[in-house]
Parts: sequence; structure tokens; C-alpha cells
Amino acid sequence: DGATEHDRAFGSAVHAGLAELFHGKGLGVAEDALRAAYPVQLDPEDKAKTQENGLKLLAEFQAGANQNYGGYEVVQVEKAGTVKLNESVNFLVKPDVILKQKSSGEFYGSDHKSTKNSLSPQFWSQFEPAAWLSAQSAYIEQEYGSCSGVFINGISFGYRSRMYKGEPAGFHSNIERQLFNRNSLQIERWKEDALIWIGRIEEAKQKKV
Repeated sequence: DGATEHDRAFGSAVHAGLAELFHGKGLGVAEDALRAAYPVQLDPEDKAKTQENGLKLLAEFQAGANQNYGGYEVVQVEKAGTVKLNESVNFLVKPDVILKQKSSGEFYGSDHKSTKNSLSPQFWSQFEPAAWLSAQSAYIEQEYGSCSGVFINGISFGYRSRMYKGEPAGFHSNIERQLFNRNSLQIERWKEDALIWIGRIEEAKQKKV
């Protein structure tokens, strides 16, 4: 809500760089992807969302990637698919990443969410009721037989004009990861709700005609 062209462009550029990292292309290719997607600073007043700071975020993510994802095989990156809700309705999804744990063979999703706020309990709690998370879990379960959860990479960043609580002025960032699960009952409930809302939308469209 309230996202400007500048916000969307910067977010898309960071996503493009992260996609290359998960493709295993390396930091240099990821940086090139970000530069290509965000070549010009669209908002000169925004000192946080700059190309230089985007590159810093990629480097920070890559630095922790081996620790966080070293035991996983990347199965799919930024590829759209559909969840079959019934015989006539398919629901479009596009997971950022799908992973397979090497030791157990279990499948997971992974999604990137950025914020200007801290990665507080309030930030993480917003994902518990998120319908898109149920949709991605349903897709992974449908395509790979099971889904053991979806990792959310929380990416917090901003710019301080002065020192704050002993931390230096300038660009600052923090990246954390948490796992969210959906059980079979939650996924079935999401499918039912999705079909109800799709039906209401179709009904409204018919009334408008």
C-alpha cells in the first residue's frame, strides 16, 4: 500500500539480484542484475533506496547464504505455477524460491520481504494469517508431494542522518530468517476461502455487465 514507482523499482531490483544468487550465479552477476533493473535513482530524497545500498544488501545476504542455505538444493527460482482448486479453477502463484533439504529430502519455500521497520515480533506476526503463504505451501505440496514450511527472509534497512543508540549514522540493514508452516487443514481452508471469493468476484462481474 502506498508504494511508489521508486519503491517498486528498488524492490524489484533487489529481487532480481537475489534470484541470481539463488541460481548460483555469484555476487558479481547478482550485482549486475540489480544495476540493470535499477540504473537511475528515481527519488533523490530517499537515501536508503539507492543502487549502492542495494548492492550492500546483496553482499550481506550472500555472506550469510552458506550458513542459512548451505544444506539445501535450489529446485526453482521465480517461476510461476498454479494450484488446482477444483476441476475448473487454477490459482496462480509465483514462489521466490523452492528448496530441497539435502539431508532429509523435504521441500521448502523461501520468500523475501523487505521493510523500513525493525524485524520485531510485530513484523513476523503479520505472516501467520497471510493467504499467499498458504497458497505457496499448497503449490509446493501439490508439485513435490509435501511442504515442510516457507522460510521468510526479513530484510530491514534504512538511513540514519545521525547516530542512534550508539549505532553510526548512514545506511543500516539487518537480515533474519524465520520458518512458517501450514498444516493440511489450513491449506484446505484456504482453498475453500479462495473459491468463495472467486465466486463472489465472478458474481459481481456478472451484475456489472
